[in-house]
Amino acid sequence: DLEQGEGPTEDTYAAYTMFPWMDMEHPPGSLVDAKQVVTANIGQVLLGIPAPVPKPVFAPAGGRLIPEPYVCISVQASAVRKTWLYPRGWEEVVDYLKSLGYRVLCIDQAWRQEENGLVAEIPPNAEDVTGDIPLQERIELLAYADFFIGLSSGLSYLAYYADCPVVMICGFTLDWYEFPTPYRVANRMVCNGCYNDVRVSYHLDAPCPYHRGTERELECQRRISPRQVIAAIDRLILDRQKSR
Repeated sequence: DLEQGEGPTEDTYAAYTMFPWMDMEHPPGSLVDAKQVVTANIGQVLLGIPAPVPKPVFAPAGGRLIPEPYVCISVQASAVRKTWLYPRGWEEVVDYLKSLGYRVLCIDQAWRQEENGLVAEIPPNAEDVTGDIPLQERIELLAYADFFIGLSSGLSYLAYYADCPVVMICGFTLDWYEFPTPYRVANRMVCNGCYNDVRVSYHLDAPCPYHRGTERELECQRRISPRQVIAAIDRLILDRQKSR
């Protein structure tokens, strides 16, 4: 464990570059291109751990706080281009969930995110539970939610590790890249998976490596329909009923 900026000392046993480099940014000795390794396994590869690492489970510290059936959603990610960009898609999905009797809680950190003319904000028909809230409190909500609907983002991972079923809406990465979920929603009939393509720079060619400035820009995230998301929700609910 070296302080930032310090090099190995004479009694150092091993040193690791703890950063998942990608594109042409690889420093000498870097072991992993983040585009080519399952996200959950990057730390394992960087540390040279050969055996599969068990899935950690983040358990709630307390009991259920909301008596009604509820679902958590997250409409934001580390960049707006990674969000679900179908016009009014979230509103349609939230309306559907509420018609089934669910409360729908948006648990993003901020209520609005804007970048390069793109906007991701809490659906007006969802309950606003946004804020800079400790992760343990998010775990308390997720652990008792019927399921979570989100993106390729940190909150989806938090839900997964809280053993909350995840509907993931994402087309810019390939199916193998994130943690496994049978309720992933993507449109593979349009351009997709650019994040995992070693031939392009996802970050330098923002917002869209393949179709920047054309009518097909970000179609991987724009052309996922609410009907697809609702179909995944229905399958998840049916699977839950079968498992009881």
